[in-house]
Amino acid sequence: MIEKIELIVCNGEGLEPYQIHTKSREQKLCETRHKIMYFARIMTRLPLREIAGYFGQDHATAMHSTKVVQNMIDTDGAYRANIKMHEINLSAIKIDRMISDGAIKLSELEVGMLNLEQKITTLRSIMENIKTELTKLNN
Repeated sequence: MIEKIELIVCNGEGLEPYQIHTKSREQKLCETRHKIMYFARIMTRLPLREIAGYFGQDHATAMHSTKVVQNMIDTDGAYRANIKMHEINLSAIKIDRMISDGAIKLSELEVGMLNLEQKITTLRSIMENIKTELTKLNN
């Protein structure tokens, strides 16, 4: 999931994903890493240590990144507009995740239905055996 977020945000910023994984402290690269960590935090259920680990950082870096981005959203209109643009581009990931979650739930329901069908078949067999035994007793 982070890879998809990274690709979309980097594309929106005019960068290549490999550039984000350097040790460079160039402002544009740092800001883009912050944005990716921010979106990973709000769009996934991943813990901060895993998000930061993707960039070879610790959880405090991911926490700092999300705070920096949120502060910029709250105080800078141009930055907020840039984040909105990324959110629109990232909406495809949200839809993809919803479809994926729905497919998983559907699969779980299908397994449940198969189990239920097996139990019904077993119950029918037991009922037939009982019916046969009752018929024998009545004769």
